[in-house]
Amino acid sequence: MLRAALELDGPSYIRMAKKGEPTLHSEVPKLDIGRSVTMRPGNTVCIVTTGVMVAVALEAADIAARQNIDVRVVNMHTIKPLDTAMLEQLHREFKTILTLEEHSKIGGLGGAIAEWACQLQNSPRICRLGTEDRFFDVAGNQEYLRKLHKLDARSVADTAISLAADEERD
Repeated sequence: MLRAALELDGPSYIRMAKKGEPTLHSEVPKLDIGRSVTMRPGNTVCIVTTGVMVAVALEAADIAARQNIDVRVVNMHTIKPLDTAMLEQLHREFKTILTLEEHSKIGGLGGAIAEWACQLQNSPRICRLGTEDRFFDVAGNQEYLRKLHKLDARSVADTAISLAADEERD
């Protein structure tokens, strides 16, 4: 993203991870601002995520796959501009879009996608996973806090599995 940001004629904001996150690509990818990357194909449930949560989404997809839930993972690495072309494609393919971020549900990826969806005639269901919009009085390491806020891979997989069951009933 730094390479792409340096090519911009204007300001940008990049949120950097610092906890030794896993490598997600075998080679340095060519990332274009405003164009997301499909990290894993899938047809049952779609997780749109960003930043450090891409690895969590991929792990959640692996967990869900053990129950025959085919989860697509999309890395929406750019929130502004939002990749509306990808969102339109996802809306055609999925009834529900599950967003995942290590951030407040308000003012981030989930909020941006919800704002996009509310302008549509027939908007998709948006299920947002993130932190609540409040001050947190609990401290702990990243693993503990993700589990507390249901942002760990098992919790995300459980949500995806539940959404798949909802889709089957509809």
